[in-house]
Amino acid sequence: MDSTGLILNLLTLGVRPVYLKHLEYWKIIEDFSNKLPRQQNEARVIPEAEKREHPVLSALSYMTVLDVSTHKVSLNETDIDLFYNKLNSFDYRLMLFPKYYKNYTANLNRFSPNAENKNFNLVMLQKVLKGSLYPIKPLDILIFNLKWEVGFTSKIYLWCRRTFKIK
Repeated sequence: MDSTGLILNLLTLGVRPVYLKHLEYWKIIEDFSNKLPRQQNEARVIPEAEKREHPVLSALSYMTVLDVSTHKVSLNETDIDLFYNKLNSFDYRLMLFPKYYKNYTANLNRFSPNAENKNFNLVMLQKVLKGSLYPIKPLDILIFNLKWEVGFTSKIYLWCRRTFKIK
């Protein structure tokens, strides 16, 4: 084996555990997301015309209002508890951006049944997991952090975006 092949093998062996750790976190999120209701069983968004006719909801014209009674769920409390237990007991060692993952977990814990406000809402948890502004896949997180969090690379990205008019 030549020296290039040996170096590549050593790099692969070093990167693999880190990638697998990121993948493990993503699998926790993905497995729980797959148990959530499909689009046809989600909570219905109340249209503007219906909100205007309603005596209470007419004052909330600037907000998106969901009809939670249309939300059909096949989850039980054990699935939800298992999800939060896995998230909260996750070991962040061997991760490239542990602060990012801890903040994401803290955000999900806001919707936990054991949260301080005792206002567990599966509909909001589903919305956060489905349409998150922040990526959750391992490679997407690497790109996101290089783009926005690492000072030097974010300045380069912003310069390229301005110069080449990238959206």
